[in-house]
Amino acid sequence: SNIVEMRNLWMDFENGDLEPEEISDLFPRIRLLVFNTYNHTKEKPRFRVVIPFDEPLSPDYYVRLYDNIIEKIKDAGYSVGGRKGHRRSGLDRSKKAPNSLFYLPCQAQDPAQSFFKDYNDDKRESLDPFSAPFNTSAVDLRLGNEILVPKSTAPTQIDLTKKSGIPKHLSDT
Repeated sequence: SNIVEMRNLWMDFENGDLEPEEISDLFPRIRLLVFNTYNHTKEKPRFRVVIPFDEPLSPDYYVRLYDNIIEKIKDAGYSVGGRKGHRRSGLDRSKKAPNSLFYLPCQAQDPAQSFFKDYNDDKRESLDPFSAPFNTSAVDLRLGNEILVPKSTAPTQIDLTKKSGIPKHLSDT
């Protein structure tokens, strides 16, 4: 790939059970952009999520961060990759590569189905991908209230229940 650095993480969701409105609840302290694709309908949701970074991120770290976000979606009870019997997230993992291309936001084919939400209130911040160091076994990134930490059964996990180690300027207290 000819990609040197990334400034945003892009996710593509298609025909899953995870609603666009639920994404902001999964990451309550991170600035997010959530918007429809051209073929989005309420019955068959198709939308994108963009997470802006404070600092550029290398392609390798981008993929590791993306994997952590996949684990967070799984921890919320959604399958990623089409497992039957679970609520499907609809996340298209084939778009995980840093060189994936996306169309810019647009109006949905049915304009009444269009939306563009910038979750950027005073409780949210752009993601600083270097707020905690990467190590060889797992990623430990602090995402405001979210902490990405090792999980014993998987390479990485995002744990929203822990508050230890959160930088004071990102903490609620």
